[in-house]
Amino acid sequence: MLLRSLPPTLLLSAEKDFVVINRQQKQFYVNLSSSLKEFITLEGFHHGILFEQGREEVYKNSTTLYSKRLSRHPLLPYAGS
Repeated sequence: MLLRSLPPTLLLSAEKDFVVINRQQKQFYVNLSSSLKEFITLEGFHHGILFEQGREEVYKNSTTLYSKRLSRHPLLPYAGS
């Protein structure tokens, strides 16, 4: 039997984002059914989080969440045809 698991979800919210409404991002996050999810507010960041000074924090948060996911459910080897 295959177990269906929802993908891990990381929602990064830029504190000074004037394009996206942070309150609505948070509500979207709250309604997600994923068992492994994180909401992180990036203080001092604007909309383009991957292009700002300090973007290493974005990559660090991403790596941390997906490492948690893999420790819970290691990937099965591919049994291709």
